[in-house]
Amino acid sequence: MAKAIEIRPRPTPPAEEMQRKLDAAPREHADAVLDAYRTLQTLHDTDSLSFVRGLLGAGDEVLSQVVSVATSPQSTRAIRNLLVLTDLLGTVNPDALHRVASALQPMLTSPQPVPAPSLLSTLWRLATSKDVHRALGVGVAVLACVGAAMGPSNTRSAER
Repeated sequence: MAKAIEIRPRPTPPAEEMQRKLDAAPREHADAVLDAYRTLQTLHDTDSLSFVRGLLGAGDEVLSQVVSVATSPQSTRAIRNLLVLTDLLGTVNPDALHRVASALQPMLTSPQPVPAPSLLSTLWRLATSKDVHRALGVGVAVLACVGAAMGPSNTRSAER
């Protein structure tokens, strides 16, 4: 009968295995290594690398300054206001805003100065314009909402 041959592979020491992987790494990951060198060079050219080194050197001091600014009442209010404005802007019809911007653009980018019309003709044109009436209605409605929100019954809830 045949007898089984016992094969025991010789274990490789961890240091030799690590060195073998390091020697093979440049061939296997040449593109990634070259990209890393390019990124490092770009960071160096733009002085971003020294900025990052400075941040790492300052460590806890920079972090404590950022935390103190972020936890201040002004920052908290600013973040809340930004969220409210984002919610408000989300309700604006983009098509209407685009129409307003398109109507304003020629007037704002006009290279020639527009001659000043007489005061009476301007007032008469504005007083009879449906567009001006529409805009005044929106403006008055916004002012009414602001006034109502600033009324005495809402001061306690606005301070929170």
